[in-house]
Amino acid sequence: MGTFSLWHILILFVVLAFIPAIVLIVLLFVVRPSGPNRFGAPSPARSFGEAITVCLSKFVDFNGRASRSEYWWFYLASFLLSLLVSIFARPIIGGMAHIVPHVLLLPGLAAGARRLHDVNRSALWLLLNLTGVGGLALLIVFALPSAGDDQAKVFE
Repeated sequence: MGTFSLWHILILFVVLAFIPAIVLIVLLFVVRPSGPNRFGAPSPARSFGEAITVCLSKFVDFNGRASRSEYWWFYLASFLLSLLVSIFARPIIGGMAHIVPHVLLLPGLAAGARRLHDVNRSALWLLLNLTGVGGLALLIVFALPSAGDDQAKVFE
């Protein structure tokens, strides 16, 4: 039988890491939610400034829907702000670069939850970020077009 080497462990790790990825791909593209969108009226397309204003004003509102433009403009603004603070504030104020991601965490999670609602998925899909391959799966889901405009009245 021989010995169990480091290569065997590496191969086992790679195989076990790709099984969740295959399951996620099946869930994303084969099993689609059916029926009307149950999360309310669709959100209109937003400009850069509108998206930032809306996402920061709804920073703890996990209900409703967010259009693709609203989510991606806010994501771009968050990325650019974090990049600018890490470049310019680090030499001057060392701890400032670590504060910005924490300040933008709740608005980012809320915008992500509303974006998932727009494609008719539960906000619990955000928990995929805790897995190794879940971030890629969520990236694909966030890029999907909005679900139909049919809406069920579940929040009334």
